Amino acid sequence: MSHGLPDYYRGVDIAYQALSEIIIRPKYGAAEEAAGFMPCAVGENTTLVSITGRGVTYGGYIWVNHDESCAGDIYMLKTEGETIFYVTPESLNMFNFVRPAASALFLCCYDAVNYMYAVGIAPGITFETGLAIVYHAAGASAPDVNYNICYALI
Repeated sequence: MSHGLPDYYRGVDIAYQALSEIIIRPKYGAAEEAAGFMPCAVGENTTLVSITGRGVTYGGYIWVNHDESCAGDIYMLKTEGETIFYVTPESLNMFNFVRPAASALFLCCYDAVNYMYAVGIAPGITFETGLAIVYHAAGASAPDVNYNICYALI
């Protein structure tokens, strides 16, 4: 300060605008990761990840490799026990949802020649009691589904 008492006698005074910048953000804990793969039975919902608590996502992905019948399989994102997003790689490709800002689940890879499909999980999805990622194998085969999500709990 250029006038008055020295800095060590004066506390932070927001009204006085003694700070050049104030950053306000939610207080979350350290980032955590849930990753692995899960075999999924045909015609059944398989929970890939189930997180209990209050938190936020930092991002992630779900992918199936080399299986031609998986383009129509269903990816579900549930918060507070309710399904909030319900998509297939085909529908994401058809509508070109390829950016995280377009949808909470977005398309990362759609390769109908080599049969590789990946769906991303957008950052910034908040949840109060829990978050779950569910996969429904609607095709003719039972794929092994790989997943990875980074999140933080309060």
